[in-house]
Amino acid sequence: MNIWIVSLYEPTLVDQTRPMRYMSIASALKSKGVTVTYFSSTFRHANKHVRFQEQTELMDEDGVKTVFIKSPSYSKNLSRERIKAHKVYTQNILAYFNQSHEKPDVILCAFPPIDTPLAISNWAKERKIAFAFDIIDPWPDVILRIFPKLMKPFGKILISRYNKSVRKLIDNSTAITAISNQYIEWIKGKKSGGYKTAAFYPTVPFKEVQAKLKEIQREPSEKVRLVYAGNLGIAYDIPCILKAAEVLEKQLPGKTSFIIAGVGEHAGMVERYQEKLDNVKYLGRIGYEELLVQYANADLGLAQYSKGATQSVTYKFFDYLGAGLPILNSLMSEMATLIDDENVGLNNQPEDYLKLAENISFFVQEKDKLKEFSENAVSLTARKGDNDVVYNEFAEFLIGLKKEG
Repeated sequence: MNIWIVSLYEPTLVDQTRPMRYMSIASALKSKGVTVTYFSSTFRHANKHVRFQEQTELMDEDGVKTVFIKSPSYSKNLSRERIKAHKVYTQNILAYFNQSHEKPDVILCAFPPIDTPLAISNWAKERKIAFAFDIIDPWPDVILRIFPKLMKPFGKILISRYNKSVRKLIDNSTAITAISNQYIEWIKGKKSGGYKTAAFYPTVPFKEVQAKLKEIQREPSEKVRLVYAGNLGIAYDIPCILKAAEVLEKQLPGKTSFIIAGVGEHAGMVERYQEKLDNVKYLGRIGYEELLVQYANADLGLAQYSKGATQSVTYKFFDYLGAGLPILNSLMSEMATLIDDENVGLNNQPEDYLKLAENISFFVQEKDKLKEFSENAVSLTARKGDNDVVYNEFAEFLIGLKKEG
């Protein structure tokens, strides 16, 4: 059996990062005897870095071939250059498909973007090849968040042609998967049909993380230690975290410690708060090994998102839970529901720093709850957030599509 996986944005092993969603799916498929080809781009979107000047093929240690399809570079996310780059990438990947001596039984495409999966779905449908796309973001609806309230009707008109493309993509698809059940319901609202659906949460290498954490000597402290590690961009409510830290420094002096790691637009603000508060420490950009050290020494994970955020269940969810860290979350989505249902953290509304401070204060005063919630976090990750479990199920799902192209 032969399966192709197409992901334009996710890091690959060339980027010296641990395997994420699609490389993990590829490895799970390979372990079941499936021939897997993983398609990426010569240009990496995340850091605007050119990986290779020309189309390049590499084989990893698991026997998964990665084909880096040539794509032009661009410097801005919202630009004509990016649109052109997607067009060229799509033309080049279809040219590779047409020249390939072997054809796949199943193709899985990450979504968004829309143009590349749509073109590939047309190609697959013509050849009666099973096709599935995997929803990472509710696109194009996510675009609406940039429009002011009074301009949203105009925004809906603007994205109408993209919605037409999404409905065509649905028509071409054998199956649709997503990182949450919330996104599955969202796509059903675009167009119903006979396609199969399944949700597979974004996961972590749970056993590996747990093993590495056990090797780290935890530093003793009477403080409740909180960690935020990730992007410091405007999509993340860093100001809410900092204001909560300021409140707690006054209400519970010496009882809390906020560790913040990452880079982005809010970095300057974090540095200013670090100068005036004793309970805020900024680490800047850190590597994976240092991240695990911070997790090993933390009690709680901070997941605060800006008002209007459209994410559902983020990678950060099981990243924290897998390290035994209960979550303080402001994303009012399926993630908030899981946190409440599973007792793995507490929620607050976006920008509500007083409620965030109150939730942190709860754990300061009820430290026995930290142990209970931490145990719940580890248990939930083992069941629903472990790479080995979830991507084995994902692989079986894809294999089952072979006869339905």
